[in-house]
This record gives sequence, structure tokens and C-alpha cells, in this order.
Amino acid sequence: MTDWKPGALLRVLLVWTGVVMTLVWLPLLRGPMDGPSYQWGWPPGLRGSGVGGDYWVVVLTAAVGLSVLWLGWRGARRPVHFLLPLWHLPPAAAVARVWWRDSQMLRFRGDTLGIDISLSWMAAALLAGMFLLAVLWAVRDWPHSAGRAAPPWGRANRGLLLLAGALLPVQFVLLRFGKPHGTTDQLGVILILLQWLLLNLSFAVRRSTPSVTRGVS
Repeated sequence: MTDWKPGALLRVLLVWTGVVMTLVWLPLLRGPMDGPSYQWGWPPGLRGSGVGGDYWVVVLTAAVGLSVLWLGWRGARRPVHFLLPLWHLPPAAAVARVWWRDSQMLRFRGDTLGIDISLSWMAAALLAGMFLLAVLWAVRDWPHSAGRAAPPWGRANRGLLLLAGALLPVQFVLLRFGKPHGTTDQLGVILILLQWLLLNLSFAVRRSTPSVTRGVS
């Protein structure tokens, strides 16, 4: 019996998916934890405060993104070949549309940590490129994915997942009872980012045998 390991292209796509998903994970948790004092926005025009407004889009996007990461790291099993390009298409299309209309609107802002970064045309090119790579990987890997089994779920996977879950009550206290944009908010955001890293690591394959079968790269 051999372990399945993701190829280089799939690893890049999954890592990038995890990076972009931070923009989903933050409002997903801060909405109910912070309450109405927390406001977020995505292009093109999606807005919300707490769990109001377009928060349902956050929940739906998070569900698809988590499915992509779980299926991708855990054997690249179907239907990840449809979900991966599907997840990357809307942000690529939205950012390209915003850039075409007004490139100065493409900025990443995080009030709590004092972040304000101009993304310009690079964001549109990067997101479009990742979408095309996702389509390429899906087409190449599809013929090899039938009946592919998930890798073993080991002790390290369980430990990382439990550690990520253990941060939830601490995050809630910091974000709900702390001063908006204050030190407690900043600590809460840092813990959310740390939690997201732990969650992604918990999904990753753990080698249990010396023989390795790699996925399509």
C-alpha cells in the first residue's frame, strides 16, 4: 500500500486557495463573533456587517472553499475537478471587471491591523492565471482520479484540527468583548489567521509509508 501525494501544480493551487481563503475565513468568523460592529466588503459591491447584508455569500464561498481544500489535500477526489475552477472563477472575473473600470479600486484594506495595499492590475492577472491553471490541472488529472482513495488520517492531522478548534472560544472572547480595532481585536485577528494555517496543515497528507505515488503535476 502506498501514500498518494499531490503533484507540484496541485500543491501550488491548494496553497493559493488557502491564501485567498483568508479573505473568506476572516469575515466568516468575525461576523458572528464581533457582531454588527464588524464591517466587511468584497468587489464587486458585496458588503455586510456582522451576519447581515451579503454574509450568506461568505458562508457559501467558505463551504465551497473548504470542500476544495479537503478534497484536494485528501486524495484530489472528485468532484474537486469541478469545484477548484468554480471557486477561482468568480474572484478572477470580479477583480478583472473592477480593474477594467477603475484600477484604483483594487486595494486590500484591513482596518484592525492598519493594512492598505494597492493591488492594481497584478491582482487581475494573478487570479486569472490561477483560474486557468486550475482548469489545466482538472483536465489533466481527471482521467487518473477514478476510485482514488483518501490518504490515512493520522494523529498529527487530528492534533492540528483539535488545536484549531480550541482557538474558537479565545477568539470569541477577544473579538466580542474587546475594543473595536484595539489590541484585543488585533490579537483575535492574528489567532484567526493562525487557526486557518493550522486547519490547512491538518488537511495535508501525512506520509506513513516510504513509497509514494504522486498526483498529476
